[in-house]
Amino acid sequence: MFRLALLWQLMAAAVAIVLVSECADAQTSYPMLMGLSPVAAQRGRTSEHVLESRYTMFGADRVIVTGEGVSAEVVSPMKPDKDGKEPSLTKITLRVSVAEDALPGVRDVESVEAPQLAPAP
Repeated sequence: MFRLALLWQLMAAAVAIVLVSECADAQTSYPMLMGLSPVAAQRGRTSEHVLESRYTMFGADRVIVTGEGVSAEVVSPMKPDKDGKEPSLTKITLRVSVAEDALPGVRDVESVEAPQLAPAP
């Protein structure tokens, strides 16, 4: 009888831990980058690519690309919709420039949002 009660308590604790961790994860809504299309760029050229994310990238004003010789800029407009609300931008267009002497290889990409400044008093 004692073992059965202990087993139920352990199961209840495990379920509570899972629920608490799920609630903590649900509050995080940073833009997890999910894909880039097309996935490659040629050296010495500039091309446009679509960056996809799980959550909105509204406000992203820069893109950081690791390594030397590759840069990217956001070309999608970041304007509120007609109601003044922020649109849910899960796809943005980037202009990627690759230098002629850039080393080939895999790069990491990170979108950066401009800090929101409080209005002056």
